[in-house]
Amino acid sequence: MILRRSPRLGRGMACMRSFTFTGLVLVMAICITPVAAIATDARIEVTGKIAASPCKVSVGQIQLGNVPMSSFQGPGQVADGGGQSTQLRLTNCPYGLSRIIYQIVPSNGAFDAPHGIAKLDARSTATGVAVQLTRHPSGVVPLNQDTAWNEYKPDDPNSGDNYITLRGYYYQTADTIREGSANASFTITFSFQ
Repeated sequence: MILRRSPRLGRGMACMRSFTFTGLVLVMAICITPVAAIATDARIEVTGKIAASPCKVSVGQIQLGNVPMSSFQGPGQVADGGGQSTQLRLTNCPYGLSRIIYQIVPSNGAFDAPHGIAKLDARSTATGVAVQLTRHPSGVVPLNQDTAWNEYKPDDPNSGDNYITLRGYYYQTADTIREGSANASFTITFSFQ
């Protein structure tokens, strides 16, 4: 039996070779030839809506000033003499928002979040006190939780400019108070829906 390889079959095709047996040619040629590509279309849908510009937000500082240690009456009490206020304003709110949500987060954490009491900033040197925020005249401002901005009325086209009054107080947290700087800062995040 004599085996010979036949020459390569077809230019540009990958093929198996054929072998010749004495007198009988057995061709084993399986070629892979280019086949037209199969294409399938796909569709991507993009949905959404163009939203109105959010409101302009502005807020001032609350300056509590120099508060004498004699103004404190014990743990769980705010310093005598009242606090100081600032206004948190939303202006140019577009008509058609369904609601406005805000969240106030103290920079150094909360001492008592449900009652709006924040720890002093880390650089403060006073001890035994914290800062409480209230929403005048309606009460405390809970920290670290979503709160509805009820002053915005979605059905009123004149509700675009409104504000709330925030009032700050020093709040005694311990039996002993040490004098020094007593500052707190907050981040206010709004969600316009």
